[in-house]
Amino acid sequence: MDRALRRPRPVAAGAPSDGRPARSRRARAALLVLGGLSLVAAGALAGAEAAEARTTVVPPSAAEQIERGFALYRLYCVSCHGDALLGLTPSYIAQWPPEDQNCWQSKCHIENHPPDGFVLPRDIPAIAGVGALTKFRTAADVFAFVRARMPYQNPQWLSDEEYWAIVAYVLDHNGVPLRAALGPDNASKVVLRAAEPQPEASPAPTPPPAQPAAAFGGSPTASLVAVGLGVVVAIVLFLRRRGDPRASGQ
Repeated sequence: MDRALRRPRPVAAGAPSDGRPARSRRARAALLVLGGLSLVAAGALAGAEAAEARTTVVPPSAAEQIERGFALYRLYCVSCHGDALLGLTPSYIAQWPPEDQNCWQSKCHIENHPPDGFVLPRDIPAIAGVGALTKFRTAADVFAFVRARMPYQNPQWLSDEEYWAIVAYVLDHNGVPLRAALGPDNASKVVLRAAEPQPEASPAPTPPPAQPAAAFGGSPTASLVAVGLGVVVAIVLFLRRRGDPRASGQ
């Protein structure tokens, strides 16, 4: 066959074709548009999530202090106050070996304990949950109590920084929001409960109306004395008059 017959004829400009190249270009363009829109939407969603996270995440300084407080609590406090901060509950004690589940058995945590032991109170209050911290008004009050009395067997044994960290963990566990690491400069501003309202001052009693001054001496007693003296003088004068001869001869 002649080579010229096998050569494809040129297509004139503007002449219709089978449509494949045009459809391919349109498909690629559509994919690019969809990809761009997806990237924009993903960026907007990520920005919204980041903004929400910034409003709810505890600042790093407070988060680090709370994390350290958790570790210190597990080391020094959990044996008495429990893993859920609810005290020695039956469910917590059940996690121990059977031989350790009675803390008040002989030579354990009663009066005849070993030299390195101590007497453990039978009533260990919860430090989490409803009503657990009602005796404290601010974080500073919690710190003062914990620092003075804990650990129970060896009070004031930890450093102030360790006590602050433990208090931060306990407050965070109770849902108290901490916007910064706790310390002496801001603990009094972390309020756990509102101050109790002071009773209103009673109005001053109304004084009784002033009594009118007596006619003599300025008091009723003086008036009575004056009347009595007048009667006595009148009697004396009357008796003298009766004993006077001149009075009888008239």
